[in-house]
Amino acid sequence: MLLAVEIKAQNAYETVNTVMLEIEGERKQGQVRKAEDRIKKHFNELRQALHEREQRLLDDVTTLKTDKLTRLKHQQMLIQQYKNNIEHAREQCKNALQ
Repeated sequence: MLLAVEIKAQNAYETVNTVMLEIEGERKQGQVRKAEDRIKKHFNELRQALHEREQRLLDDVTTLKTDKLTRLKHQQMLIQQYKNNIEHAREQCKNALQ
């Protein structure tokens, strides 16, 4: 996914350079406006790609956090069970010694 964003960034950079050359070669107002529109379009595409990547990364972080919390709760439950088993065994040993 990051590669896709890098490719879009490179494409936007190349488009900007191409448009700049077009502007330098031809100063007609209509072509300048077209060039500006193309630059805006490509930067909007780049912003959209970055936003989508940001959302995917945030979703991935949320998923990792949720999974980790689930595993920790499971470990906590197992530790409590072991604690209860140890307490029960201790009581049985204590009763057996009396």
